[in-house]
Amino acid sequence: MRENRIIDTHVHYSLPCFNSIREELITTLADYGVDAFIEVAIGFSTNQRILQFCEKYSMAYAAIGVHPKYIRALDCEKFYQLERLLDKEQKIVAIGETGLDFSCCHESEPKDLQKK
Repeated sequence: MRENRIIDTHVHYSLPCFNSIREELITTLADYGVDAFIEVAIGFSTNQRILQFCEKYSMAYAAIGVHPKYIRALDCEKFYQLERLLDKEQKIVAIGETGLDFSCCHESEPKDLQKK
């Protein structure tokens, strides 16, 4: 039995750039000691897609959220939709790509909006 267990806490394997290697990549993760991974949503529209993706793989879990550079698209209704997902989806283990990011964002995503 292995003493250390590895969980990769931030991946984007559902993105199209992994299409040609995804199945091989995921099936070989255990060979490298990876027991699970967390697929992280980027924008609001990716939350449902990554949940569907995570249902396909037993070792896949989801972090839902909205990256600060997409904060303008997050209105009250979408925020409540995220809350409802948290109540019903067992594959969600984290809130991710959410919070403050002042390095990538510029005046179109002001700091005060990110904080709110």
